[in-house]
Amino acid sequence: CDVHKRKLTMELNSTEKIYDRDSYIYEFDASVTDCVRRDDGSYELILDRTAFFPEGGGQEADCGIIMNMEDDSEPVEVADVQIDENDIIRHKVDKFFNKGTRVHGIIDFEKRFDRMQQHTGEHIFSGIAHKYFGCENVGFHLSDDSVTLDLNEKLTAENIASIEKKANVAIRQNIEVIAEYPDDIKLHKMGFRRKDGISGAIRVVSIGRVDSCACCAPHLKRTGEVMMLKVQSVINYKEGVRVTILCGNRALRQYNEYAEALGKMSHTLSVKPMEVADALNKLIEEKNDLIIAMKDKERQLLDFKIANLADSDKNACLFVENIDKFVMRSKVNELSKKRSGYNAVFDGNDRDGYSFIIGSSDKDTRNALEALKEKFDTKGGGKSEMVQGSVIASEEDIKKIFADLS
Repeated sequence: CDVHKRKLTMELNSTEKIYDRDSYIYEFDASVTDCVRRDDGSYELILDRTAFFPEGGGQEADCGIIMNMEDDSEPVEVADVQIDENDIIRHKVDKFFNKGTRVHGIIDFEKRFDRMQQHTGEHIFSGIAHKYFGCENVGFHLSDDSVTLDLNEKLTAENIASIEKKANVAIRQNIEVIAEYPDDIKLHKMGFRRKDGISGAIRVVSIGRVDSCACCAPHLKRTGEVMMLKVQSVINYKEGVRVTILCGNRALRQYNEYAEALGKMSHTLSVKPMEVADALNKLIEEKNDLIIAMKDKERQLLDFKIANLADSDKNACLFVENIDKFVMRSKVNELSKKRSGYNAVFDGNDRDGYSFIIGSSDKDTRNALEALKEKFDTKGGGKSEMVQGSVIASEEDIKKIFADLS
């Protein structure tokens, strides 16, 4: 297979890139120049021309179908598209095509347009970050779920907000987006952003005075088609920041999702949408007050049960439900200072089981834990003076175990 590829490279001219000329062409005719079987059983279909953009520059490959125009066979899906060092584009398909066969390709233009919205938006954002804050874009990834760009300078929240605002102004201005292969003289004068290591013919995407950047990917014709740009998150990354953005229909879909969620919360809380945050803060404060009150009640309940322990009980075994673990531990410690034997608090119920803490000032509490493990489904561990864990058993059966402990 590798030998065939090397031979093929010498025989074939580079593939004509229709997407370079017009990124809005989503159907095209072409001829098969070769079809190479891969080790995994699929085929690399090579055409004289294609509108399928191959994976590159941080962007995934186009997807779609290719049809044989010389028979009535079913279209084949294009699973992947790659380009080699000789500019030969290879379409991964699961069917063999004879050399010279006329085919018709159709790319998924909805997905193409979505990616163009994200990629053109990223150029606008990166160009403004470069112009106003001296940032270089040192990393970019565009998937169907997210768009991230890595800038090599630390930026404040105010910096990011400023870039976002300027980006949306550029979008509203509906600036023409020009993708071209400038000659050497023009290229030298352009002053465009580029990554190290680029060689050969350089394709430059220019957006008025907003940005000029070397890029191989399809782009929109005008910035207005980006519709909107919204920053999703900013995190510190290496020496700079990683910014996640959404553009166009993706941003609109998320806005609609947020609006729907906000509407539901507004209805549930019986407040206006813009009052939801204050209402939630009030609920959180009330919840915290209730938690404090409940902990006081829990302490009072345990204190009541402790006060009613019979002096004849050699071991203290108390049962409560939904008690704070800190309260459990503090009460077990209090009991162990006042009483000998095993002192335990079990939190839960017979249906769901119990969590427990067992303490003692004169006994090895690990013996009590082992007694529970021998009889019931019990998990736990600890040291001689205190163990903790969980057990599936009834209150009555647990009390029997403690009554027999010595």
